[in-house]
Amino acid sequence: MRVSLTDNYQSFFNKVSLLPEMISSEGEILHDRRNLIKRMTLKNDCGTKIQIVVKKFRTPGFLRGFIDLNFRNSKAFRSMNNAKRLLELGVRTPDPIGYIEHLEFNSVRQCYYISRFWEHNYDLGTLLYRDISIESDSQMILEALARFTVMQHDCGILHLDYNPGNILTRLNGDKIDFSLVDLNRIRFTQLGWKARISGLVRLSLCPDKMRIIGSHYAKNCGVNQNEFCRQLEQAHRQFWNKRMLQKRMLSMFK
Repeated sequence: MRVSLTDNYQSFFNKVSLLPEMISSEGEILHDRRNLIKRMTLKNDCGTKIQIVVKKFRTPGFLRGFIDLNFRNSKAFRSMNNAKRLLELGVRTPDPIGYIEHLEFNSVRQCYYISRFWEHNYDLGTLLYRDISIESDSQMILEALARFTVMQHDCGILHLDYNPGNILTRLNGDKIDFSLVDLNRIRFTQLGWKARISGLVRLSLCPDKMRIIGSHYAKNCGVNQNEFCRQLEQAHRQFWNKRMLQKRMLSMFK
């Protein structure tokens, strides 16, 4: 087993090492589909307690595990490094604690990413679809999301799974904070307009909401709003049509 912690959390090393044994029976389940995510309490040898989130990634096949160990990095390793880079660039994400890898037969067989629990009210999808009844509130959130996305793209950050479930939201009066999660698929590179649009299309929002985001995104970038919204709408429609077609084709083989 390989355990690596960031500098601020070295005092929790012994307890973090036990998390693979604890995760099956302790903690609150936040997500349990492709991966298992749990909220847990961690206490170091000095008695300091913190709230953490542990993400247990789905067990990779031996070939994928071999590649992750020998030719690239595991999802947990990438999550921690990407979190540190985001924070350096001023983009909010839960504070990274570390990662764990189980190695077997020259392959990564299981990995875990550990971060601090970030107190939030909602994930973005829940907020926009279920809990906003006043149109002006929805407009305010979408404007803030557009600014948050522009900031990422201006910093050269392209989140390849930028969907509402991966954007945690904290409302405090008229102040909105966002925090990025699911960090193993992020690129750091200079973004042209095609890449910027590709970074928006995974937002599974209705056309009206996408138009609001596109308009404010373009406004913050100083480009033509109508043209940007036209390109975004086209790319968004193509992406989700292709996604639905892929799902229908896959369902035929189940």
